[in-house]
Amino acid sequence: WYGADDIDGTIVEYEITRDPVTDTKQFLTHDQLLHLIREAGREPFERDARYERVKWNST
Repeated sequence: WYGADDIDGTIVEYEITRDPVTDTKQFLTHDQLLHLIREAGREPFERDARYERVKWNST
């Protein structure tokens, strides 16, 4: 299984996240992203710069 790399691009709203037809920014909220990961049967977690898990409360 592979993770979702460089989610940072979505968070800071790079131009790549724009819809060219409507010129509308596209994004997911933190909760929506967590829901999609869980819906896919995976466990969401963050990693730090050393690829170690970052502990956080996912409530």
